[in-house]
Amino acid sequence: MLLLGLDQGTTGTRACLVDRELTIVNAAYAPHAQYTPRPGWVEHDPEEIWACTQRVIAHVLGEGRAPAGVAIANQGETVLLWDARTGRPLHNALVWQDLRTEPLIARLARDPAIEAKVRDLTGLRLDAYFSAGKLRWLLDEVPGARALAVAGHLRAGTLDTWLIERLTGGTVFATDASTAARTLLCETRGCTWSRALLDLFEIPHGILPEIRDTDAGFGTCAALGLDGVPIVASVVDQPAALMGQGCVDRGDVKATFGTGCFIYANAGAERPAHPQGTLGTVAWRRRGEATYALDGGVLAVGSAIGWANELGLPTDEAALAAATDPRVVCVPALVGLGAPHWDRLARGAWLGMSNATTRVELVGALAEGLACRVVEVVAAIERDAGVTVDTLRADGGLARSAALMQRVSDLLGRPVVVAVEEEATAIGACALAGLRLGEVTLDELRARRSRGQARYAPRVSADERATRLDRFDRALALARQWR
Repeated sequence: MLLLGLDQGTTGTRACLVDRELTIVNAAYAPHAQYTPRPGWVEHDPEEIWACTQRVIAHVLGEGRAPAGVAIANQGETVLLWDARTGRPLHNALVWQDLRTEPLIARLARDPAIEAKVRDLTGLRLDAYFSAGKLRWLLDEVPGARALAVAGHLRAGTLDTWLIERLTGGTVFATDASTAARTLLCETRGCTWSRALLDLFEIPHGILPEIRDTDAGFGTCAALGLDGVPIVASVVDQPAALMGQGCVDRGDVKATFGTGCFIYANAGAERPAHPQGTLGTVAWRRRGEATYALDGGVLAVGSAIGWANELGLPTDEAALAAATDPRVVCVPALVGLGAPHWDRLARGAWLGMSNATTRVELVGALAEGLACRVVEVVAAIERDAGVTVDTLRADGGLARSAALMQRVSDLLGRPVVVAVEEEATAIGACALAGLRLGEVTLDELRARRSRGQARYAPRVSADERATRLDRFDRALALARQWR
């Protein structure tokens, strides 16, 4: 049996053919452009993403292999509008990193009753990160959008919904519970659209897709050499990686290092009641039963290193591992701060520089700051979940950086184990499909937790660790005062 996993991510789309043992036998990747028309605005071209999807599918099927099913993982909160009659987008998709809705969100958050209602219904915080504010902006700012909605010709969705509609030739308009949970419009205890939240954000119910279980099936493909192949499962990328790392039991924790670093803890069958620094969300919903997760994110990790590279700074392994002047500290809040601070107006800073500071020291301080932020999020996960993370399981492209993984282990004071398959997101989506098809068992997935291609153990003393973390905490407090 082969499954086709599609991982539509923030910087590109990957297709993976995966066998019965959840091993990738063929893969292809196509990057897409990041559009930043104004500071803080981030957009994707949906048609470019569809073109990339077609290209990577054609590549992995080029040898005549025929998958038994398709599984989709998507980047989550990124959202778009399109004309239901033509399938054409009305505007670029607004990416999860986009901050243009911050004034709207801040205005709503000033009312404690609204903030409390949103937390109770969704498990999330009022934040520009999520889809609801972006949908409101698109409806208000794109000419003709609300008129199309009134006429019944407008569709809205995250990128899973967009790809599902394209792959099925327009016959299926649906999303899954884990993705709906990231919109700020879904009541996540029952996994249904919330009338109260739709009214709050002035979103017409009729433009939204049907919410289905993660493995409920999303029609059959009608193009790209996949005619008749069922789309078995669809899921958000971070829960997919949780599944891909075998974190199927309550208390299991993973960290995915990509554009950001997102740390998820399996919270079991009940949504966490009152998380403080993290978010309660849906990991997946199978056969009518939801599994919940705690979510904490460092919003810029790979993107921060990419930004440094664009500035002409060295970002090779030597620079990321470089010992730095202890007086030079970097707060890498390039798109604000996620967990546990939730301060989207915070901005990045280097502190303590002198005319002797080198380019390599700036990059070393950046890597140190990223590792410190990961430690903050792990600590918040532990507090909210009531668990101790003995070992941090890592996946994603940046998990290949030995320098960064060693810094994280040093500052966390615990081992970091890198997954054998760095593409845990695509693997996890396929695992959900495999479970549904009866080709994969939970015990087989649990066995994946003991597998690792690299293990990093702490190399610094507890005193040094405390000193470095305290230095970062003081720098963070100073940086957050800048507005």
